[in-house]
Amino acid sequence: MGSPGSDDGSQNGSPSPEDLWPAYYEELHAVATAVVRGEPRSPSLQPTLVLHEAYMKVCGGRVPEWRGKAYFVASIARAMRQYLIDRARRRRVERRALQSPQIRDVAELSLSRVGRCPESAEALAAAIDALAQAHPRAAAVVELRCAYDFSNEQLASLLGIAERTVKADWTFARAWLAAHMSGVPQPA
Repeated sequence: MGSPGSDDGSQNGSPSPEDLWPAYYEELHAVATAVVRGEPRSPSLQPTLVLHEAYMKVCGGRVPEWRGKAYFVASIARAMRQYLIDRARRRRVERRALQSPQIRDVAELSLSRVGRCPESAEALAAAIDALAQAHPRAAAVVELRCAYDFSNEQLASLLGIAERTVKADWTFARAWLAAHMSGVPQPA
């Protein structure tokens, strides 16, 4: 095994992360600076942060297998790239969450929530209208349950059907609406 300063692998023991880190820090920091320079500007994205995250990913408190300087530097560079990819994915998910409807399930729909997320309420209302065309009784269960917060027992009495039928219609309607809102074609 080589030492941090050599690539020949002639040393008997592997160097510790504490030995590797100071020996290559400046070089790795220059790589991190170049990597960050290629990313969109962000005050939270600093070369030192990227480098330290990559180091923790590669070393994580354990001694990495020593295969030479080039391998160590390449491992850190690969971890930096992966950190930036993961960061971009997280940011994309966060942006989508802010842009996407907040009501994701008909069970979350109530008059108190409609005003807070009108876009999703409109999408859900359109889906309920489509459900009413295909399955009027299930749509009635959804509308009455969401608008007036009726219990299954109250719905059964009001609609003149068994409570078990109300439960079945509710389960069916939730699945139908979820599929409809996700763009899955529905049988009539």
